[in-house]
Amino acid sequence: MTTSLTFGSMGATSFLLTGLLLVVLAVIWFDPLRKLIKLMAVPCLVGLALLAPQDRAHAFADTTDKTEAYTILPNQSACSACLSP
Repeated sequence: MTTSLTFGSMGATSFLLTGLLLVVLAVIWFDPLRKLIKLMAVPCLVGLALLAPQDRAHAFADTTDKTEAYTILPNQSACSACLSP
Protein backbone atom coordinates (compact mmCIF):
# COMPACT_ATOMS: atom_id res chain seq x y z
CA MET A 1 0.00 0.00 0.00
CA THR A 2 2.89 2.37 0.66
CA THR A 3 4.25 1.95 -2.87
CA SER A 4 0.93 2.69 -4.53
CA LEU A 5 0.47 5.74 -2.31
CA THR A 6 3.97 7.01 -3.16
CA PHE A 7 3.63 6.54 -6.90
CA GLY A 8 0.05 7.81 -6.86
CA SER A 9 1.16 11.08 -5.28
CA MET A 10 3.94 11.37 -7.86
CA GLY A 11 1.30 11.60 -10.59
CA ALA A 12 -0.42 14.49 -8.82
CA THR A 13 2.93 16.19 -8.16
CA SER A 14 3.91 15.79 -11.80
CA PHE A 15 0.58 17.30 -12.86
CA LEU A 16 1.05 20.31 -10.59
CA LEU A 17 4.64 20.86 -11.70
CA THR A 18 3.61 20.68 -15.36
CA GLY A 19 0.89 23.22 -14.73
CA LEU A 20 3.33 25.49 -12.92
CA LEU A 21 5.81 25.21 -15.80
CA LEU A 22 3.11 26.17 -18.31
CA VAL A 23 2.13 29.20 -16.21
CA VAL A 24 5.78 30.33 -15.98
CA LEU A 25 6.25 29.93 -19.74
CA ALA A 26 3.05 31.84 -20.42
CA VAL A 27 4.22 34.71 -18.21
CA ILE A 28 7.63 34.79 -19.90
CA TRP A 29 6.24 34.73 -23.46
CA PHE A 30 3.11 36.86 -22.97
CA ASP A 31 4.66 40.26 -23.72
CA PRO A 32 6.78 39.20 -26.76
CA LEU A 33 3.82 37.33 -28.27
CA ARG A 34 1.53 40.32 -27.71
CA LYS A 35 4.05 42.59 -29.46
CA LEU A 36 4.44 40.10 -32.32
CA ILE A 37 0.68 39.88 -32.80
CA LYS A 38 0.38 43.67 -32.86
CA LEU A 39 3.24 43.91 -35.33
CA MET A 40 1.94 41.23 -37.68
CA ALA A 41 -1.81 41.90 -37.53
CA VAL A 42 -2.01 44.49 -40.31
CA PRO A 43 0.35 42.71 -42.77
CA CYS A 44 -1.51 39.44 -42.24
CA LEU A 45 -4.88 41.08 -42.88
CA VAL A 46 -3.54 42.80 -46.00
CA GLY A 47 -2.10 39.50 -47.21
CA LEU A 48 -5.39 37.73 -46.63
CA ALA A 49 -7.23 40.47 -48.50
CA LEU A 50 -4.83 40.14 -51.43
CA LEU A 51 -5.12 36.37 -51.49
CA ALA A 52 -8.91 36.44 -51.32
CA PRO A 53 -10.51 35.38 -54.57
CA GLN A 54 -11.30 38.33 -56.81
CA ASP A 55 -14.13 36.40 -58.39
CA ARG A 56 -17.58 37.88 -58.66
CA ALA A 57 -20.11 36.90 -56.08
CA HIS A 58 -22.41 34.06 -56.99
CA ALA A 59 -25.60 35.08 -55.28
CA PHE A 60 -27.71 32.71 -57.32
CA ALA A 61 -27.00 29.22 -58.51
CA ASP A 62 -28.46 30.10 -61.91
CA THR A 63 -26.37 32.62 -63.86
CA THR A 64 -28.59 33.02 -66.93
CA ASP A 65 -31.59 35.31 -66.92
CA LYS A 66 -34.80 33.43 -67.52
CA THR A 67 -38.27 34.83 -67.79
CA GLU A 68 -41.14 33.50 -65.78
CA ALA A 69 -44.39 32.99 -67.57
CA TYR A 70 -47.49 34.41 -65.90
CA THR A 71 -50.37 33.14 -67.92
CA ILE A 72 -53.72 34.93 -67.94
CA LEU A 73 -56.63 32.69 -68.69
CA PRO A 74 -59.28 33.88 -71.17
CA ASN A 75 -61.84 34.49 -68.41
CA GLN A 76 -59.42 36.67 -66.37
CA SER A 77 -59.02 40.35 -66.94
CA ALA A 78 -55.83 42.38 -66.73
CA CYS A 79 -57.82 45.44 -65.74
CA SER A 80 -58.42 45.76 -62.00
CA ALA A 81 -61.09 48.42 -62.50
CA CYS A 82 -63.08 45.96 -64.63
CA LEU A 83 -63.26 43.46 -61.79
CA SER A 84 -65.27 45.65 -59.39
CA PRO A 85 -69.03 45.78 -60.17
